[in-house]
Formats: sequence, C-alpha cells, structure tokens
Amino acid sequence: YDTSLHDCDGKVDGACNTARIVSYYSRPMQHVPIEYQYYAAGVCKAYQTDEQGHTCTEGHCLTDWYLPAICEMDIVPALIPESIVCPSHIQNIVANLNHLIDINCEGDRCLSGSYWSSTEHYDSGYPQYSAWDEDFNVSGSSQYNDDKNNQYGVRCVRAF
Repeated sequence: YDTSLHDCDGKVDGACNTARIVSYYSRPMQHVPIEYQYYAAGVCKAYQTDEQGHTCTEGHCLTDWYLPAICEMDIVPALIPESIVCPSHIQNIVANLNHLIDINCEGDRCLSGSYWSSTEHYDSGYPQYSAWDEDFNVSGSSQYNDDKNNQYGVRCVRAF
C-alpha cells in the first residue's frame, strides 16, 4: 500500500483516489492482487484508447484514465446534510458535457444513470463499504452515498 497517497483530497482528486484504490487492491490481505475488472477504479486504470477514443491495445495508447472524484462529476448545492461541498472552480462532467445528458441520447456516448465516483464516504465511519455516486439525469443530477456492492456504471476520465 503506497502511504504517500494518503494525502489525496478525496472529493476533488480522482487521479490520486484511483491510484490509492488500485494500490490497496494490488496488495490485499490474502496477498493475491484483485483483477482490475472487479472494481470501478481498476476498470479505469486498465482502460486504454487511441487519440480518437477507440479501444487500443498496441501502439500509442492513452493510459492515464481514472475514476473521477465526486466534485469532478458535478458541483451540486448541499441539499442533504451529508452532501459534499465542492469548490466552485472545479471542472466537472455536468458543466463540460451537459449535452450528453439527454433523454433522446442513445449508446455509450450518452450520460444518464448512476455512476461511481472515486470518493469514499469517510464520514460514514465505514468508508470501506460506502462511496459517492452521481445520478446523471436530464431533469437534474444528484449525488448519493451508497453501498459499494451496488452495481452502477463507470465513466473514466482523463486530464487534458
């Protein structure tokens, strides 16, 4: 476990969160690494595309994808007591890709439904069981903290 990654700002630094999560699952208690496809941050760590966004396995592949932190997904007003308060200057998916949240959109280039963030729910007392997710919806997106056993989507991002 890489102890230098303890200083992530969990609500805004998805790249650091992803590295921390991958480091954790790379050295589980049984000393057998958990394969990337079995957890959301691992899916993003393993994701590779070419410059056009197509799956890439050889040549010049973009490999710096990560699971976004909750504030990188959206900045929502603190509507519920345990809501995350995000800095207003953070770039986020809803602000930059709002056109993908469309009721008439189809396919994997659309953005609607619930997706995991890399932000654990630290205030729960059990961050190993609870994390934040974003429900992208044309009528207004919402953030929730949910049990990690729930099956939600994964949207990997990368910094430009």
